[in-house]
Amino acid sequence: MNNFQTILVAIFLAFFVFGVLIFSGIINLGSKGGSSGISGKITVWGTLPSLEVADLFANMGGSGSNFSVNYVEQKKETYQQDLIEAFAKNVGPDLFILPSDMVLKNNDFIYKIPYANLSEKTFKSSFIDGANIYLSKDGVMGYPILVDPLVLYYNKNILTNQSILYPPTTWDELFNLSDKLIKKDVNGNISQGMIALGQYDNVNHTKDILSMLLLQSANPIVSRTDTGYRLAIKDNALDGSSP
Repeated sequence: MNNFQTILVAIFLAFFVFGVLIFSGIINLGSKGGSSGISGKITVWGTLPSLEVADLFANMGGSGSNFSVNYVEQKKETYQQDLIEAFAKNVGPDLFILPSDMVLKNNDFIYKIPYANLSEKTFKSSFIDGANIYLSKDGVMGYPILVDPLVLYYNKNILTNQSILYPPTTWDELFNLSDKLIKKDVNGNISQGMIALGQYDNVNHTKDILSMLLLQSANPIVSRTDTGYRLAIKDNALDGSSP
């Protein structure tokens, strides 16, 4: 991350922690006598670099405050096991930052924010659709704090040479450019490809790309049930089309 991204993430994390504490009822901003009601020590675990966020957390309470946040950086390689062992010993963190693929694994360790404190409608209107993985039947399991979307870069010169003023914005538009952008010799050998996708093993984020294509074609991949989740990749898509 560059300096601007680091600062932005750190500030957002501070608001994130403060918001979680309020919505979960751990702190109370409306106590009698004009007191803020904020006190105690909160421990936060995560794999984000400590140098980038720890100082901001340390200053959240302000001078003379009885409230403090201690951020502890964890190793990515052992994070899951460290969480399990910490909670087994009853020394786990109050809040912990997880990548999306670790949320369900740690469901038993997560205190759900009741929908009475934060409604499902408010959550969905506040965050991107992908954040719905944090919704459970008992409440909100967590908040999204970072999004790392897929980005398709394009070669402006190649488009300009074919008198294409604007890059395609849909898959249909992209596929329609194949006749113009793919160059072959008389033997059918490709000298210029339209899009740099090779075999499964040599494309970064292949799983993410396939998942994106499925989701964009109205296939949810996985659907939620009363008892958990089920694979829906073989079902008809949400628009009724066959998989």
